[in-house]
Amino acid sequence: MKGFFTKQRQTIFVISVCLLILLIYIGGAKKANAQANLPEDIAIAAIVEKWLYLAVSPLTVDIEPALIGADGSLNIGTSPEIVFSVGTNNPNGWYIEMKGENNGLKSSTMDLTINSVSATSTLLGGTDGYGANATSTLSGVLIGELYDYYGTDTVGEIINQYKFLASNPGINPLTDVLKMQIKAAASITTPPAADYSDIIFITLTPII
Repeated sequence: MKGFFTKQRQTIFVISVCLLILLIYIGGAKKANAQANLPEDIAIAAIVEKWLYLAVSPLTVDIEPALIGADGSLNIGTSPEIVFSVGTNNPNGWYIEMKGENNGLKSSTMDLTINSVSATSTLLGGTDGYGANATSTLSGVLIGELYDYYGTDTVGEIINQYKFLASNPGINPLTDVLKMQIKAAASITTPPAADYSDIIFITLTPII
């Protein structure tokens, strides 16, 4: 009988060990499955840079016809349309200023300048004057009060101090925003020369 009980204990022991191993295996599998189902986070980052762009075309213009003709005619000369293209993602928008180098149309040959108008003035053939006017080509663009006379002979000054030309108070894609013309007239006694000229400086600034 002793041997029978010994074998029975051995059998119970073996069964117990097998059950323990099975429980450990099942527990480990459940733990592994639990670990496999844990959520993971992926952090994403991106950058959008500020941008501001200006293009002006054409960059060289002639004023025509001649301010004083060969027959003594007195003319108001006009440049072709100068188109400004601007774009930005700045929420506050942008503004444009301009100034001239010579305070007028200067002839190095004659050492003489056809002076810019002061503030705003209407040009007359036979009277010295030089300036610009402009108009918006994009809704929302504001033209400076000195220059808001496009399509007429009234012009704003082009002097060697920056003057407000135009602005837009918000974001706009790159597109044409305004067009400008340069106009001039000269006195009948203005000395003849083919080099009456000026350089206009344009700045585009973001509104902070």
